Amino acid sequence: MMSTDIKRRIRKTFAIIAAGLLALGTVACSGQSNPEPAVEETTMEETKAAALSGGWECYTEGEASLPKEVAEAFEKATEGFTGSELTPVAYVGQQVVAGMNYMILCRSQTTAADPAVSFLMVTVYADLEGNAEILNMKDFAYQEMTEGETPGEYEAPKAEALSGGWSIPDDHTVGTLPEEVQAAFDKATESLTGAGFTPMAYLGSQIVAGTNYALLCCGEGSARELGTYLTVIVIYADLEGNAQITGITTVDMADYTE
Repeated sequence: MMSTDIKRRIRKTFAIIAAGLLALGTVACSGQSNPEPAVEETTMEETKAAALSGGWECYTEGEASLPKEVAEAFEKATEGFTGSELTPVAYVGQQVVAGMNYMILCRSQTTAADPAVSFLMVTVYADLEGNAEILNMKDFAYQEMTEGETPGEYEAPKAEALSGGWSIPDDHTVGTLPEEVQAAFDKATESLTGAGFTPMAYLGSQIVAGTNYALLCCGEGSARELGTYLTVIVIYADLEGNAQITGITTVDMADYTE
């Protein structure tokens, strides 16, 4: 006599066979095979914007000079660009898509008789076939980012501005800081703990009882546990050769891709 368990297995096997025969009969009667699943078409704009890795990576490989592939993509993307001269100041970061998105801080100078100078954050898309184009351009108003928080050990009061405004340097060398700015940066960060900053670009200065310097940096580590991030820091250098950080503002790279 068969056990209850064996009977149960036999009934299950017959049920599976019956279901298979029923499915075959349905296909045979219809005279059609199972249709292929529909494939949704993706537009080029969606392909360019859809990140495979999901986010931007701050460039931390030494100095912020443009790597060869980034320089080539920028040159190709800006061919025929009119209205202003775009000069790369710093390679800020990259985003993996179907190809690559590159973010580059540029000094923009209009070609009008009375030229205006500003910073633009330029996003260049380079596809897998070697083509490149400007995906987005947005003003980078660093002057609005100079009142950020200060780290606990640098709680010195900000020096009152004498001239009232920030001045953009007349020229930039990608990946390097002017000697006096580098000296102030080294002095201000020599005893900094819990966070580190890699300078990307010298943004401007402000005359106070001494000088304020604004720098674009890649930050790493902090009490906020932000990991690697983009930031604008302000360094105050007094008339006695001392220097300290008086402002830190975190920059969301995604804000410059919309």
